Amino acid sequence: MRPFTTIAIFFTASLLVLSSCKTKQPTTATSSAQGEELYLLSKGPCFGRCPVFSMTVYDNGLVKYKGTNFTKMLGTYEKIITAEELTQLAELFEASDFAAYSENYESLLPDLPLVKVGYAMGDSMRIVMGKETRPASLMTLQNALDNIANQDGWTLIEPLQVDEEPVEMVEDNLDKSQIIIKHKAGTQVPMWFNDAREAYGIRIIDQVADQKGAWQISYTTSKFSPEEVMEALQSDPAIISAEFLKVNK
Repeated sequence: MRPFTTIAIFFTASLLVLSSCKTKQPTTATSSAQGEELYLLSKGPCFGRCPVFSMTVYDNGLVKYKGTNFTKMLGTYEKIITAEELTQLAELFEASDFAAYSENYESLLPDLPLVKVGYAMGDSMRIVMGKETRPASLMTLQNALDNIANQDGWTLIEPLQVDEEPVEMVEDNLDKSQIIIKHKAGTQVPMWFNDAREAYGIRIIDQVADQKGAWQISYTTSKFSPEEVMEALQSDPAIISAEFLKVNK
């Protein structure tokens, strides 16, 4: 082989190698290289203006957020959190004994949003869901994820599509002038009703036959809004549950 031909072949091969090296760019934490899912937070609709969204945190620091209703971020957003923030989340979740939580904490309050908290355990994402009756330690995990959702620095990836616009929870089958309440055991029920009558004009309509300690009540609708009375009842330490009367249509 002639020397000139050998040199030409070597030079051509070198150019190909250099060209190949230039096309291999380092990957970044984007939706095309999002890593493995580690944590999840999801909030559903309520009978009001509760924020509806889902958020996933990945092992490389990428966070994806999709807001669908009553949130400042409608659509799909992304951001990168720091290694320190990832470590803080890991420490919280590892210390929580997440596997010991029930997968579903039952609720008798249909007007509250269903919240889901997820944690990658082994090869799957374990989801724990519930409303108002969840362990305090689980609420700590939710708050940590909420803090990330409420941070600045998000980048819009895709606006919310028109056909994705949510419909608020249907409440046409609720009579908000009447409420079903259930007292805790040991409550002095006559005394409680006397106090509630003075505070909100609460009156007994009937005792719920198939629920021990449950009552169907009304209140002074001309003075108090349904939300105001419901909030007072739900925060009353003597009340286990309170929900608006469901009617058949």
